[in-house]
Amino acid sequence: MVFDVQAVLLDGEERVDVNVSRANRRWAFPTDDWERCRIVGTVELPSSVVDAVYPESERDSPPGSLYVTIRCRETIYRDRWMVQSETVEPKTYEVELELQRDGFRGEVELKPYLTRGAADQSTDDGSYASSTHARLASARPWTMLVDGEADADGETGLDVRVESFSTSPRLPKDGLYYLDMGDPSDPLIVVNGEHNRVVGVLQSEGSVGAEARMRDVVFDQIQYGVWSQLILHAGVAVDSTGRPQYDWQSTVLRIFARDLYGIDDIHAASRRLKRDLKDPTTVPEVMQRIDRVLQRYLRQREQLINLMEEGLRI
Repeated sequence: MVFDVQAVLLDGEERVDVNVSRANRRWAFPTDDWERCRIVGTVELPSSVVDAVYPESERDSPPGSLYVTIRCRETIYRDRWMVQSETVEPKTYEVELELQRDGFRGEVELKPYLTRGAADQSTDDGSYASSTHARLASARPWTMLVDGEADADGETGLDVRVESFSTSPRLPKDGLYYLDMGDPSDPLIVVNGEHNRVVGVLQSEGSVGAEARMRDVVFDQIQYGVWSQLILHAGVAVDSTGRPQYDWQSTVLRIFARDLYGIDDIHAASRRLKRDLKDPTTVPEVMQRIDRVLQRYLRQREQLINLMEEGLRI
């Protein structure tokens, strides 16, 4: 398959010029001042790929789905944009992805996949993948640098590391993960490498199937705890104008502060968050607000339903 990007549009405006390197399939935006991004491109599914991954009996109407995965390590974001579902055909598909700026930071990878549908392969001799949602083909990804040229080296965002907790005095011996704030300018998410099966699921790259659903739910559990702590740290760190000290704090407040209070002015929302965190009588309400916002942001209800539906099919 071949994945190509032809245009990038910001906030509904006309196409913008971006610094594109087609050799390594990366681009950086010339500005950080945008809220919505529409990416226009194509995914070509050649007949040679269809012939290679489907038995002859299925090639007239190949059962499968074609989609583009969206992944951002810095914000632990995973999603997919469906291009074609149920059946596919060898042709060039038009693709339009719409992304919200608040959900991303640093590098965002866009990568198409073709996965198998649920049709029966009763005439197959075992030469082809037969499991529903099995990955059949993919294309080279594109990488989007959402913070512009300044972040091209990938030096911003949160780092995620796997370590053995029992060998480090700073880590909780029985923990699954830990948010290390030893360096307040550069928080670190540490996952306990002694939980081998959990780490294996977290590091899986699939986008469909039981393992992918389990990974998403486990990620949600970790993200919920990490984001809750980061919101509190960022909230108490803002100054009288509502501006924090570090870049990661600005990102956290940009993503969540306005939704916490239902106001558009991010600095006013940040000041209100700090004020409420300083008052013991309003802290419980703040935690309730954070809980509601995180449930929506992480789509916990949807992820759990997907996992349960996947379990019922096993």
